[in-house]
Amino acid sequence: LGVIVILSVLVLIAIPIVNNIVKNSQKQIKESNVITILNAAYSWAMDEDLNVTLPENVDDSITVNINTLKTTGHLKKEVINAETGDAYANSCIITITKKNYNAQEADNNSSDPNKKYYNNYLFEFGC
Repeated sequence: LGVIVILSVLVLIAIPIVNNIVKNSQKQIKESNVITILNAAYSWAMDEDLNVTLPENVDDSITVNINTLKTTGHLKKEVINAETGDAYANSCIITITKKNYNAQEADNNSSDPNKKYYNNYLFEFGC
């Protein structure tokens, strides 16, 4: 009986710890997958063969969707949303906005995994 009680207490302690580890892992995987998508969008925007016209005026923006990134070869495989286990939809949008690079603003956005600065452009993932 004592062994059963001790094992029960250990299980009650272990379950929340394991749940936190799983949630943190999913969050890290999701952030990594979003960075993969943003890097593909940056590669698409810089592809000289495509002649993408990036905005010239501050706060002007253009968009690209995941389907375009796939068809142009900049996103080679399906990217999975760690929260749902499904691939991100082809209609998910990446917005590319011209910004005057501001280190403080970039630092503020660094906590948002859906935003990443490349040079003077802010790439934002939305789905």
